Amino acid sequence: VSLRSPAASAGTGRAMRRPAALCFLPLSTLSLLRAVSASHPSSSPLAFSPSASPLLRAPFRPPPFKCATRSVHIPRRMEEGGTQGGGVSVTGPVYEGDGPKVTLYTKFECSLCDKVKDVLMGLKDSHPHSLDAVDITDEDKKEWWDRYKYDIPVLHIDGVYWTKHKLDSDEQAIAAIGEAVSGEFKERRGQPNAAAMEK
Repeated sequence: VSLRSPAASAGTGRAMRRPAALCFLPLSTLSLLRAVSASHPSSSPLAFSPSASPLLRAPFRPPPFKCATRSVHIPRRMEEGGTQGGGVSVTGPVYEGDGPKVTLYTKFECSLCDKVKDVLMGLKDSHPHSLDAVDITDEDKKEWWDRYKYDIPVLHIDGVYWTKHKLDSDEQAIAAIGEAVSGEFKERRGQPNAAAMEK
């Protein structure tokens, strides 16, 4: 493709060859230029020849782009009504320690659960215990979903119901852990059971 410069018009005979410039024209503009050149070959500033840029002889196509991808495993979930949902499972140990085992029934993006976790983590050195999280939206945790779906966070100590919704103070947690260490911890009243209430 030859685009004549003002100097060429003045009779110098030199032309500026800029085939790449047309790469940035939209397809509609290229189509219009081809049509004009075909209708008026003698007056058109564009000259088509076997050596002309292939960009003008074929539809414009953007260059291919390679995008980095990776596979992410999203576990199957149980949500209200038994439908499968999205999200990331938070089931698993939060930290290990000697002493009683505290279990936090929770789910992904539970801000109240994070506050309870922060309280317990602040005590893990002075009052040793371990903390495990159980995501009640996991497919294999349907029993806990049915019980606790309206009340998380829910806490157990050594498999026995402790409390729900929040920890009011460090002292509350220290007292319960101390009872568990001495073997005197007893199940608290008020364990939620949404499934029983909905019958």
